[in-house]
Order: sequence, then structure tokens, then C-alpha cells
Amino acid sequence: ENEKVELENKKIEFENAKIELQDKNVELESANSELEDKNAKLENTKIELEYTNKQLGAELANVNKSSEERMQSLSEHTRQHEEAVNKLKLEIETLEADKDSCINKIQSEKDQLAEQLEQLSEKKSELENNLKDLQTQHDGLTSKIASLEETNSAKDAEISELKQLQAEC
Repeated sequence: ENEKVELENKKIEFENAKIELQDKNVELESANSELEDKNAKLENTKIELEYTNKQLGAELANVNKSSEERMQSLSEHTRQHEEAVNKLKLEIETLEADKDSCINKIQSEKDQLAEQLEQLSEKKSELENNLKDLQTQHDGLTSKIASLEETNSAKDAEISELKQLQAEC
């Protein structure tokens, strides 16, 4: 009769271990899901940063092209005005006004680009910090998964032992 009670106790232990293992498996799946979500967010952040960098490069290229076109136009006007001595003073004043306007506009665009670059730099730092945080979380989850896997292995061994005892009984 003691063996019967002991066998019943072992069955209960086996069922409890089985339930605990199922709980650990659910916890492990949850941790894996959370890790996948974090990885997806990290990838989105990376794509967003690459897109922002490309956008800034395109804007800078457009500004440079526009500036070169303006300077070529200004040079052509200057050459034409040098040929027309009678209109030289009037044309020089006009060119000075155009030049000042262009310089002001270029300076304004340059200031805007510098501000955008600073904002992008801040955003990059922010994204790099987010990346570090996500990496830390990733490492924590990886450690937790390893721990859960060790627990699962131990529970599997206990279950095998209990099954063997059950079979012997």
C-alpha cells in the first residue's frame, strides 16, 4: 500500500512537473515573441535612419546643383555686361542686387540645412541609444531564454525519471 501511495505521489509530481514545463514553454514563447518584436522595431529604426540619410543627401545635391546653376547664370550675365560698356553701371547694380539675393538665399538654405543636419544628428544619436537599449533588452531576453531552456532540460530529465519510475511500478 505504501508503494501505491508513493506511486500516486509520483504521478502527482509528474503532473505538476508537466504543468510547470508547459508554463515555462508559454513563458519562453512569449519571450521569443517579444524578442522578435524588438528586432522588428530595430530593423524599422535602421530603415528610417537610412531613408533620412538618403533624403538629406538628395536635398544637399539639389541645393548644390541649384547653386552651381545660379553661379553659371551670374557669370554669363557678367560676361554679357562687360561687352555692353554703356550699360555697365546699371547692369553691375542689378547683378549686385541679384548676387546679394542669391547669397542671402544660399545662406538661408545653408542655415536650414545645418539645422536639419543637427536635427538628423540628434535623431541619429537617439536612434543609436534606442539601438543600444534594444540590444541590452535582446541580451537580457537571450539570457532568459537560455535559463528557461536549462529549466526545460531539467524538467525533461525529471519527467523521464518519473516515467521510468511509473513504468517500473
